[in-house]
Amino acid sequence: MKIRYRRIEGRSKQYYIFMVVSGAIALMAPLSAYILFLKGHNITGMNNQVPWGMPIVMAVYLIGASAGSLVLSALSSVFGKSEYKPFSRSASLLAIIL
Repeated sequence: MKIRYRRIEGRSKQYYIFMVVSGAIALMAPLSAYILFLKGHNITGMNNQVPWGMPIVMAVYLIGASAGSLVLSALSSVFGKSEYKPFSRSASLLAIIL
């Protein structure tokens, strides 16, 4: 089985929709940080009685997801499983992003 990697061409309608949605999400991040700065950590469920809020829970979850993605990316090279080779590059990128 020969694996071919292709460049993603940015000419389709789905590509432009994806870019607009990604840009909108990226623009909402500074607004969210500003609101969190103004209102405090109460909006995330944290206070003096409850020290674990959404930021801490999401950090633990994303660390686990990143570790799992790294394991998936290592399956092809460490154990010699060629059927996992197509997922190796995207799993490594996902682990870096997470």
